[in-house]
Amino acid sequence: MILEIGAVLAAADAACKGLNAAAGAVDDIQKLTGLFHGIGQAEHDLQKIRNDGVNEADALRIVMQQEAVKQAKADLQQMFYSINRPDLWEQMQRVQADARKTRQAALKQMQIRRKQRMKELQFVGIVLLAALILVPAAVGFLLWALTR
Repeated sequence: MILEIGAVLAAADAACKGLNAAAGAVDDIQKLTGLFHGIGQAEHDLQKIRNDGVNEADALRIVMQQEAVKQAKADLQQMFYSINRPDLWEQMQRVQADARKTRQAALKQMQIRRKQRMKELQFVGIVLLAALILVPAAVGFLLWALTR
């Protein structure tokens, strides 16, 4: 868990630093879209780690990094507006939201399949247990009846 927190914090920090490095070359849309993805991923990972429950020190580090990511995202938005491409910023926001919805739907489907699989396994377990009890009992009864 600590290694995972460190990795997420490092990735978020790298995304923020990448934005600062690209600030001079705002005309390169490909670079900005890559930064958008990095910042979006960092934002998602930080929230996921925070929701998992962490100790106080890690929670404070995560909050500070979330604030840095939030500021980097605002700076990135300004860069898109400065190159006169607010439409691209809005489109990327919609695509990111759609991807998040798709990911959540896929997770929900996985949970449903997992529950169905558990029910199937429970049924198989009950049948197997019943067979292990009833077959020897039936054989025992048959042997008792035949030897009588």
